[in-house]
Amino acid sequence: MRHTRDNEDGLAAAYIAIIAAAVLLMCGLLLDGAGKLSAINDAQSAAQEAGRAAGQQLTPDVITGRASTVDPGKGAAAAQSYLAQAGVNGTATVEGTTIRITTTKMWHPHLLPFLGGPVHGNATVDTQRVTP
Repeated sequence: MRHTRDNEDGLAAAYIAIIAAAVLLMCGLLLDGAGKLSAINDAQSAAQEAGRAAGQQLTPDVITGRASTVDPGKGAAAAQSYLAQAGVNGTATVEGTTIRITTTKMWHPHLLPFLGGPVHGNATVDTQRVTP
């Protein structure tokens, strides 16, 4: 009686396909993960810069040497103007010397479409009077 070996035809192809899929997934996570971190950074930076723009819209009290607050209408408008130029959606609220900015930016991955969606940024800016 002759001894027969197990049929292993195609085993190497299946192994290579599994390894290739795992490597592609890891590359996708690396590339798209870096892209998402970059988009989050963009949204956060836009929020901070919009807060800076709003913080420059002081009431006229600063001219007379008194403590000044941020003009709510002008501050919110300056923040919205900056966000529009940056291509980021967001909201701005001004209360006295405190400015709060929330931004939302859509992010689209290159390789792994299930990772896409909105990313958010937040900033709170407090204007303070500096005396020399």
